Amino acid sequence: MPRCLEKVCLARTPATAPVEQILAAYQRDGGVIIQHLLSLDIVKELNQDIDNQMINIRAGTDFGTPDRQDFHGHKTKRLTNCSKFSKVFRDQILDADLIHELMKGSLGKGTSVINYWLNSSQVIDIGPGEAAQQLHRDDYIPLREKRRRQPEWINNMLIALTDYTEEMGATRVVPGSHQWEDFKVPANPEDTIPAVMQPGDALFIRGDVIHGGGANTTTDKWRRGLSFSFCNNALTPEEAVPQLVPLQIAKTMSKRAQQIVGFRSQPTLDGQYNWMADFAELADKLGMDE
Repeated sequence: MPRCLEKVCLARTPATAPVEQILAAYQRDGGVIIQHLLSLDIVKELNQDIDNQMINIRAGTDFGTPDRQDFHGHKTKRLTNCSKFSKVFRDQILDADLIHELMKGSLGKGTSVINYWLNSSQVIDIGPGEAAQQLHRDDYIPLREKRRRQPEWINNMLIALTDYTEEMGATRVVPGSHQWEDFKVPANPEDTIPAVMQPGDALFIRGDVIHGGGANTTTDKWRRGLSFSFCNNALTPEEAVPQLVPLQIAKTMSKRAQQIVGFRSQPTLDGQYNWMADFAELADKLGMDE
């Protein structure tokens, strides 16, 4: 049965709005649409980076169980490890001031400590005729069964790189689902609303908010979105970025971007460090500043 008397619309705020305003909507509803996070010029450059790689990707996957293959999508292409193939992603997104202010205000509990790192990054192209994705939360399995008002561990940013209409498969969200008393209760598709966006807009959602890719009911249009998530740096990320990105590429990144993809040691909120080498800064052992 529905969890609310009426659907809650996701707030829309410009990227130039005060960070506190964006975070207030994010915490209240579990998600917020940030308008014009990327300029159209950057979207164009990013799509060029992606097109060079996506041409070699086929729709669907043979990996995993049938349920996992359905979750992936049979008419959906997924391109992962954006840190490796896209300079735009490395420089314009992973080092964006607004992104880090939002992470500090959510996962960082409002401190100046970068206690988060990149969990995953992938481009999701939903093709014509694709069915709606299973509704889910992004929190790891041990965290999915928690009750509301627990610490926040993971969040996700989805940037529209094409038109992001309901017909093309805009991400569907259940606003307020992070406040449910029982996280074991599944969502009804009727509870969802589509996050309709223009290229460059972004959907910023908590990891405990229910969502899923929408059905692409068109016959000739692909919906492209860039999904990248962050998690508390006490958790193991989904992608092993330091094993996938060549050191030579990592050295071209800012120190802040290097840290959130695992080429520098990870600070904790109590002043300690993890992810070290011989009880010393990992970056020194790797020669990141040479």
